[in-house]
Amino acid sequence: MDKKDKKRLIIIRHSMYCRCYYPTTNGYERYGGRGIKICDEWINNPQSFYNWAINNGYKEGLTIDRIDVNGNYEPSNCRWVTKEVQDNNRRNNRKITYKGETKTLTQWCKEYNINIVTLSDRLKSGLSFEEALKKPVIKSGGKILYTLNGKTKLLSEWCKIYNINYQTAWEKSKKGYSIEKILKLDKNKSD
Repeated sequence: MDKKDKKRLIIIRHSMYCRCYYPTTNGYERYGGRGIKICDEWINNPQSFYNWAINNGYKEGLTIDRIDVNGNYEPSNCRWVTKEVQDNNRRNNRKITYKGETKTLTQWCKEYNINIVTLSDRLKSGLSFEEALKKPVIKSGGKILYTLNGKTKLLSEWCKIYNINYQTAWEKSKKGYSIEKILKLDKNKSD
């Protein structure tokens, strides 16, 4: 381990310790305040933590993450992950089950190429998750985007693929028709 890695691991271990044991530390209420601790091995033997880190995927740019967000900092409950993975492992994430899969709102937005604020606002307005996903996105210049089977395309592109008259489709979209109805798809076949 080079000096740079050692220094970063010292900072990570110290930050972990402060979050768990010092009530004046920013974030203490989410860690030590909830009873989250660090295993004795890592507290009593810093080298043990450094060895674990190097042997378990530590790399610059990764962060330490507790697999069970209610569990302690210990070898069996920690891993090195990207910020994106860690953000999806937060207690306050909104998880949604759709078509038998449970993901965070952020993960669904990434999969369906939809802005998280747009999707959140649609859900707050009372739309079901499926309705919120399928509602068209109108971009500047009046371009209408629809998502079907995880692919987002302009309404005109969907019309070409399914050989549908664009003007007719556009009129239906203004009335709030789903992309399946606009394209006259049998719902069971489009899944």
